[in-house]
Amino acid sequence: MAHCRFAVRAAALAAFAAFLAAEPATAQPVFLASYGNTLFRVTDETIETFPGQPASIIGMTVIPPGSAVAGASAGDVLAIEGSGGTRIWRVDNPISGTPDLVLLGNFPSDHSRGDITFAHGRLFGINAAVIYEYSVDDFSLVNVIDLERPSASSGGIVFDGDANWYIANQASERIVRLLDPPSADGWTPLEPTGIDIGNNDLEWYFGALWLATDTDGVLRVGTIDLDTGVYQHVLGVAPTTTPRGVGLAVINSCPPDLNGDGTVNSQDFIRFLNYWTAAHPIADWNRDGVVNSLDFLAFLNAWIAGC
Repeated sequence: MAHCRFAVRAAALAAFAAFLAAEPATAQPVFLASYGNTLFRVTDETIETFPGQPASIIGMTVIPPGSAVAGASAGDVLAIEGSGGTRIWRVDNPISGTPDLVLLGNFPSDHSRGDITFAHGRLFGINAAVIYEYSVDDFSLVNVIDLERPSASSGGIVFDGDANWYIANQASERIVRLLDPPSADGWTPLEPTGIDIGNNDLEWYFGALWLATDTDGVLRVGTIDLDTGVYQHVLGVAPTTTPRGVGLAVINSCPPDLNGDGTVNSQDFIRFLNYWTAAHPIADWNRDGVVNSLDFLAFLNAWIAGC
């Protein structure tokens, strides 16, 4: 195996050297936002609208590398419904074509959840200031983490893939940081966001905390400054009329762009090389459950093709 890895690595490095002279390919993330039963897809300056979805969506997330649930795997978009609903969906065709919601199953009916996220390959949801862990096999309840803030009214929740969780506390108009693993003792509010958070969803995308919120009659998407806690507006998606659930998924439209900087270049190649050498789940490029030379060659082809 070591000899095989060395040979593949040598061949890939030769291709890498030849590719360096080329202009890097550029790519931008795709924003999939929801307001009630309507999905919106934002790519560059284009906003597409897809009304009449079979559920009023209240939260979305992209399954991170190394994670999966029954019926969906890394890179897929999941959506959950609000208004007391329990269903969880996979969103097909999130980047192009018409998005379709495919039903995967149901959460327990004895409590609600406002958003979902993944941490360490496990699925979590939140309601008020209580975090629930769900089975990735059948979405049954596995564990409950009470953050002991009865006055909190949390919407979005997200894990940054490293050491911090973030939740959006509508009651205080602040983002709250929680050290991993989350507990009542780790509750650390950032400074006020400066906006009426309203119905909302949080997503993490390559070092940036994104917030979608229904504020002042507009479905807005922006980032949160992690030092000050202040909301920084990026785009207005659509006008809103009545309070409805809001969801957000920030999708990497170009998988070879491993560091999410908008270009496919040598940094992405080196990052994949490190993942592959360490047999990290991200390096399982063909998603067959094994990290081997086939994954390296598949990534190399995708990297050379660019986006």
